[in-house]
Amino acid sequence: MHRSGLNPLTGGAGHAVQVHAYPEAIIGRFGTSATALALQADPNGRDFRLVLLAGTRPLMTLGPYAEEDVVAEWRALGAAAGLPLTVRFSNGSVMALYRQVGRLQVGPLWPRSRHKLLTSRRPRFLTRRKTGCMPARPHVFREQEIIARLDV
Repeated sequence: MHRSGLNPLTGGAGHAVQVHAYPEAIIGRFGTSATALALQADPNGRDFRLVLLAGTRPLMTLGPYAEEDVVAEWRALGAAAGLPLTVRFSNGSVMALYRQVGRLQVGPLWPRSRHKLLTSRRPRFLTRRKTGCMPARPHVFREQEIIARLDV
């Protein structure tokens, strides 16, 4: 972190982007805080731009970025600022790609069925061990007695 309180990030094609280290960066004359970071295609169709949004209204446009660099810069800037990643279409509509609560991305729920599956069959401490299996040709002992007795 620089002594000015700004975190410098290097952008694609030599652009430098600075992000405030505060939890909510305030942008603009009226103190509007950004709510999302959007990826938008350039109208010419060659480059991409990153747009800071307040709702669906653009606050600041960053770029242009090359096709090879834009996704890495978008994700890095979104993670540094804690903003949800969105895509902004040419008609102005915005679509969120990930569900997010604050800075935390919410993923799919995974049921904890492994405990349910093995509760009636094996003890809990044995769940990581392999179960035994019979060999292809098991040894068969056909003696009269398996244990030899010594006559004393």
